[in-house]
Amino acid sequence: MENSIRYSIRKIIDSKKEKLEYIVDFMYRNPEKASFEKKSSSMLISLLKSEGFEVDINIAGIENSFKAVYGSGKPKIAYICEYDAKELGHVYGHNITSAINVGAAIALKEVLNKIGGSVAVIGCPSESNSPVKIEMMKKGVFDDIDAVICGHAMDKTCESGSSLGMALMEIEFKGKAAHTSINFNEGISALSPCITFFNLIESIKSKHSDSIFINYIIKNGGEDINLIPDDVLCDIMIKSVDMNSLDILCKEIEDCAAFSSKLYHCNSAINYLEDKYMPLKTNEKLSTLICHNLKECGIIEIHGPLNIMASLDLGNISYKIPTVHPYIGICSSPVEYYSKEFSECTITPYAKEQMLKAASALSITGVDIIQKPEILKEL
Repeated sequence: MENSIRYSIRKIIDSKKEKLEYIVDFMYRNPEKASFEKKSSSMLISLLKSEGFEVDINIAGIENSFKAVYGSGKPKIAYICEYDAKELGHVYGHNITSAINVGAAIALKEVLNKIGGSVAVIGCPSESNSPVKIEMMKKGVFDDIDAVICGHAMDKTCESGSSLGMALMEIEFKGKAAHTSINFNEGISALSPCITFFNLIESIKSKHSDSIFINYIIKNGGEDINLIPDDVLCDIMIKSVDMNSLDILCKEIEDCAAFSSKLYHCNSAINYLEDKYMPLKTNEKLSTLICHNLKECGIIEIHGPLNIMASLDLGNISYKIPTVHPYIGICSSPVEYYSKEFSECTITPYAKEQMLKAASALSITGVDIIQKPEILKEL
């Protein structure tokens, strides 16, 4: 029976080829920026409803999100959709990423009456800009999920690896306003502690150049050269390979801000803009399983774990639920990821063929988890 189910999955994916290619092409023609993915989410919701999924929209209060569920048994496998684009189009390949994961869920749905379990598709807008999955987790969206799978388009096929932990801080320095022609000596520039603060950050960066990433911008530094700026606002992005290092860095930066403001007799305030992103924790058992299934479905060349410089809100989920994030190569020749050329690759015949193979493999992985209870026990 096991082999017949695996064969059935591949046949189901083949039968859904037209629908899955429609996802790729529709989203390619209608690229939508983060938080504005109305057309993409509506199209995916409509398609999943037509396949018999029950769909809740705007989950966790997040516009253009959804959770589509089929079945009520355990275990429940969740596939992740991401659908935001940039000015150059789908430079992340989210159009084909969505097709891969929706295809996997639809095929798994078709065999649940034989194997039990249930399946969910979780639609996540604004993936590149906002920690939507973290917010969903906090509000219980993932509470009933037993394993999370997100196949992601990439220039080459790689095992699921890790990502960087990240914190985003907003720091405000407040001085005393004055006019350069009237009461110049009474002013206290809020730019002075900000500049000293940035210099201190540079010294921190030089100590950890191989393991951290820090970037900063001034959002508000004064608008009139005749006025001493009394209110300066800056944003800081801190990334590190592990949470312990990230927490230490955040404390150092807080101390630098406090020192700089005290030095210039200013006040400062620190606000964390959102929850910290945790590094992705790949479940190795699931990763091994997916690699086997990718090869079975025709994707033979698989590179080692891809450890990316980006930060993924999926990372936080991975510490609560077994999670895997494999990368599916969609380019027949070398193309730079996050480029207009990569976006164009998503609609090529080669990319669509890879999409079908990957959808089959990820769906079969769902079957493996449901059919072999020992897998979840190990996880």
